[in-house]
Amino acid sequence: MKAKKLLIWTWVGLVLLVFTGAARADSFFDILTPADWEENLYAGHLRTMTELEWGDYMFDWNNPDFVEGEPYLFNEYQSPGLYVYEGSDPDWPDDSGLVMYWGNEDLPTGSYSAAWMYDYKEDPDLSNSTITITVVPPQFDPALIPPSQINVVSVGMQDINGNKRAWYWNCPVPIAWNIPTKITINTAMAGPGAANPAASSYMSNPLFDITKVQFIIVDENAQWVGGGKPVPLPGTTVAKPWNLWENLSVNPNPTNPIAAGINIDIHQDISPNDTGGVLPNDFHIEGSIESGDPNDPAIPGSGEWSDPPVLTKHIDFDGMFPFFKYKIVPDPSKPGENWYKFVADWYGAEIPHCHILHLGLEPSGKWRIYTHSRI
Repeated sequence: MKAKKLLIWTWVGLVLLVFTGAARADSFFDILTPADWEENLYAGHLRTMTELEWGDYMFDWNNPDFVEGEPYLFNEYQSPGLYVYEGSDPDWPDDSGLVMYWGNEDLPTGSYSAAWMYDYKEDPDLSNSTITITVVPPQFDPALIPPSQINVVSVGMQDINGNKRAWYWNCPVPIAWNIPTKITINTAMAGPGAANPAASSYMSNPLFDITKVQFIIVDENAQWVGGGKPVPLPGTTVAKPWNLWENLSVNPNPTNPIAAGINIDIHQDISPNDTGGVLPNDFHIEGSIESGDPNDPAIPGSGEWSDPPVLTKHIDFDGMFPFFKYKIVPDPSKPGENWYKFVADWYGAEIPHCHILHLGLEPSGKWRIYTHSRI
């Protein structure tokens, strides 16, 4: 016999947290160890950029309507090779990462570039996220004229439609030679100052869509005169331009909560005497969520509250339920007003009669939520 459902209407109240945006969980990753780099190479997430793709990239970098600062310096693209460097070699950088090398053994003096890409194989939302990567650009031989060295390192993004946004840094300032420098890019910002260290130059196609990013682009340019040590082992024994990148990650920007979300205490009033011995085995909550801070002067529907809420954590204080599921979807009954339907279920265990449930939700965003719940 199916248990009766006790319907309880509640106004859960106002939940205020510093807004974090709505980037999906599949937007985020960390590539920190040699095994991580190998796994992503094998899965096809890491690949070299083609010469045609580089031409499109340079076209954008030389469009004065797209660039804030100097355009990318003149260069010739060389198809590169990639391999995972294990680190701990006294003659090369200490830490592990991804080595890219380019050119051939009789490469004449010149300005040569190469690039690799992280391919999501989909187009996730990277808004309000931080991209982090560490670079170790070598100076191959400072005694030569001109010196043989890495001149520029760059990180960018390309959306599903081919539109790009990118930053580059000159060497040795602000990116020093031969030592690791961590680069971060806050995607919630634009311009050279979105990066740390602040970029030497910045490029963005006005049509670039941060909510549909397919590729992260990583590239470097070398003034090659020859000399220096070969590519780090186990790479080629021939001296040629190379660079080391470490610790690539994309993560959501941190929250700064003002309140801790929704805490629910509810008394289970369904008696097995009334249901033929059958007890309810789930707790269900659903409601309407208005995205944004109701105390903010922004007007709902103005576009300032357009990002949906994100659930960051669910809580079962008693550890009663083995399973949890939820969804947050636009509410079509209130178009243009930034309202969303929220549905959540804790389930998988019988709830004793007269037991008090202690459950909670920790959201990310600024909401007003009106719910009804049932067991």
